[in-house]
Amino acid sequence: MRIAIAVHKTNKEEWVAAIKAMAAELDDHDPVAIQYWMIYLLRHFSFVALDIGRKPTLQELESLADCLLPRWKQMTPADRRWLVNTLATVWEIDAGPPAVEYEYLGICVSLAMGLLIANPAVDLSRVRPDLAEWWAKNEAECRASARPSPYRW
Repeated sequence: MRIAIAVHKTNKEEWVAAIKAMAAELDDHDPVAIQYWMIYLLRHFSFVALDIGRKPTLQELESLADCLLPRWKQMTPADRRWLVNTLATVWEIDAGPPAVEYEYLGICVSLAMGLLIANPAVDLSRVRPDLAEWWAKNEAECRASARPSPYRW
């Protein structure tokens, strides 16, 4: 929640501090679950933002990225391609090179997700039951396909 709030406020220092705090707390949490929950949340909020009722195309994700790009640039030196590839990666769409390096995916997902959330406390509370239902159905498959991240999330 702290990450989403910091990004929503476009507060780079608070976002970095929240990322570091989360990384320090991961020993007490489940990094595989956190990784997949964040991917689920980015998919959910990008689906809501696009309002198309189906899996998006690469072109639609590029348009969404263009809308988010001004705030993205306030938070990171990573260029538009990183944002497009982050969105494409969570939707399992090939966006071509350069791909977001795996060790940065969690950070990029957290940033993109935070940019898409209109009201972090309300929006995250509303999606929590859907996330729990999705995780109950998909946990075994997610754990079987999980890749360890150098950042453990």
